[in-house]
Amino acid sequence: MATRNTMKRSFDDQPMRSASARRAGSIVCGVHPGSSLKVDAALFGRVERQGIDYVIQPRLLELKNPGAEPISLEPITAGENDWLAKVATLASTYARTLKVPLSDAEARRMDKASQPTRSLKAFELFARAQMAVSQKPGQEGNEAAVDLLARAIKIR
Repeated sequence: MATRNTMKRSFDDQPMRSASARRAGSIVCGVHPGSSLKVDAALFGRVERQGIDYVIQPRLLELKNPGAEPISLEPITAGENDWLAKVATLASTYARTLKVPLSDAEARRMDKASQPTRSLKAFELFARAQMAVSQKPGQEGNEAAVDLLARAIKIR
């Protein structure tokens, strides 16, 4: 398994890379990803811990323009108690940033659908169940996921 430093060195050794591609961690190729994937934009971000709060730093990269730089959106700061509620608003935030016409009712429905639970522990168990299935395909992973989901349901 390659370490992060090994992977970083291998990316830095690539000869045909623009400055924005190096920052994004991608390799420049002859086909523009936006046209080959038929997408206009990529949404991504970073979550950092600052003191007792989490800071979500959402970013947007317009893929229509090959030379476009990622755009930083307004950071979202949340404590442990309101983390899930703040993350739930990301879908409507991204939709508005992409200028998708949304009514207030549609934005509320998106926010509600994005928040599967109010319990951080239940959400953690749900995420661990997804990881169990993907890391251990088959009977063992399924049984572990069922156990974790049963525990999450009891908490919810």
